[in-house]
Amino acid sequence: MPAQLQAEGGAAKELCETVAGRSGVMSQRVVGYNYQSTRSSISINLVCYSCRFDRARRPASLHVPPSIEETWGALGVKSPFYRTCLHSAVQISAKVDYGMRALLALAASPVPMTSEALASEQLLPAKFLGVILNDLRRAGIVASHRGRDAGYNLARSAADISAADVIRALEGPLAEVHGMRPETTTYPGPAEHLQDVWIALRASLRAVLEHVTIEDIVKGDLPPEVARLVAAPGAWAAHRP
Repeated sequence: MPAQLQAEGGAAKELCETVAGRSGVMSQRVVGYNYQSTRSSISINLVCYSCRFDRARRPASLHVPPSIEETWGALGVKSPFYRTCLHSAVQISAKVDYGMRALLALAASPVPMTSEALASEQLLPAKFLGVILNDLRRAGIVASHRGRDAGYNLARSAADISAADVIRALEGPLAEVHGMRPETTTYPGPAEHLQDVWIALRASLRAVLEHVTIEDIVKGDLPPEVARLVAAPGAWAAHRP
C-alpha cells in the first residue's frame, strides 16, 4: 500500500473517531466509517449520519491535515462524506440523498426491489444503502420481504411519505443548534433574538419538506408554493460569501 495513501486514510479515521467521541462538538448521533484495505489499495467511506461539526468549538488537539481532500482526489480515493465533518452549513447528507433516491425508485417500481437492484439502478454504494434501508424499515417507511418476491417496497402510499419523514427517519430533527432543538436555546443580551432566526429557519424547512411527497417528486408535480421557490430568480445560482 502506498505510504501516503495509508497515512491519509489513518488521518481520516482518526478525524471521525475524534469528532464522534467529543460531546458538545457534535449532536448525539453516530459517525461511522467503513475502512477496508489491501496490500495495494484502500477504500475509505466516511459515513456522517448527522454531523454537526462546529469550527468555532473545534478542540485544539484535533488536527485536520489540510491536504486530505486534495490527496485523496489525486489518488482516486472517493470520500463523499468527508466534507460533512468539516463544514457546519445546512446540508443534505449523502444518507438522505441516497434514501430519497431509493424510495423514488421503489415508488416507480411495480414489484419489490432488492437493495442490490436499487444500488445498481441509482449507482449507490450497496452496503451503505443496506444500512439506509434498515433505518427506513424501522421507521415504517419501507417493508422488506423474503422468499420468491424478496426485496423492498414502500410500507405506505408514496403520497403519504414526505421528504421530512425521510430526513427525520435517517438524520433526526430537521434543524438543530449544537445538537439542541431551536426552542430550547437561549441567548443573552444583543443575541437574545437569534433564537427567532433559528425558529424561522426550521419553519421554512418544514414549509418545503413536510409538503413535498415521494409521489410529488416521482410525478414531477411539486406543490405550487414549492414550485414557486424553484422558479424564483436566483434560486439556481450559488451565493458565495
